[in-house]
Amino acid sequence: MAQKQQNTLLWKVEGKNLKEASYLFGTVHMICADSFYMPEKVKKAIEKTNQSYLEINMASPDFAKEAQLYMKGDKTISSQISNTESTYIDSILKQKVGIPLTKVDSIKPLILMSMMMQQDFKCPLVSFEQEIVNLTHKKNQQVYGLSSVQEQYSFMDKIVSAKDFAAVLASMEAYNIQDMIKDVYEYYKKEDVVGLNKMMEVFNTTNPDAYHYLLTVRNNLWVDRLPEIMQKDATFIAVGSAHLSGDTGMIKLLQAKGYKVTPVFK
Repeated sequence: MAQKQQNTLLWKVEGKNLKEASYLFGTVHMICADSFYMPEKVKKAIEKTNQSYLEINMASPDFAKEAQLYMKGDKTISSQISNTESTYIDSILKQKVGIPLTKVDSIKPLILMSMMMQQDFKCPLVSFEQEIVNLTHKKNQQVYGLSSVQEQYSFMDKIVSAKDFAAVLASMEAYNIQDMIKDVYEYYKKEDVVGLNKMMEVFNTTNPDAYHYLLTVRNNLWVDRLPEIMQKDATFIAVGSAHLSGDTGMIKLLQAKGYKVTPVFK
């Protein structure tokens, strides 16, 4: 399929043994409130389906409790790295979020990175996932997770380990985060799923193991679970937009399983 045909974040999944079509949508996990909008075609897709699946079930009443349970590592960060690395991480944490490493030493590095990235957004943030939850519940339908909270959080140390934390932070500091945020929004506004994926491919060249677990492993895991889910009922599936395109993206993986996956433009 030509790249120019992929300028959409919404894809229709049908064929094989499905009684009704399901829809696959790529979200942006963090976006400024004044830049956020939910396309009408996405609202229509939610209306046409009977359940929604996110990466994890953020609608669960136990979500916050489970997230807190699994956000800590087995060891502290400082116990796995040098004093020089600890000092560097401590300085970045104080600069970004005003918290010393000693206060969050047991928290998984990827969660700390997420906290720091949120501070780089100089605006109130909104969540696509929460809006999808709201629209699904408005129809009195259920929201589920492709992964459990435990499974999702188990990948965090594989994506960014304590030993890699200082190096990853240093590489992030080398980028202009404001420019990255602007680029993400421009790709999102154009629904350029290929462009969004290319931003992640930069990550692949700098840390291929992390990219493997962040995208490739989870994409395969989720696509292996989707046939049973979609066969039972028409499903709206929402994952981070970087999971959609590429040779190991969910679009191609679903097509390889025999499904017809086509772009939805309106």
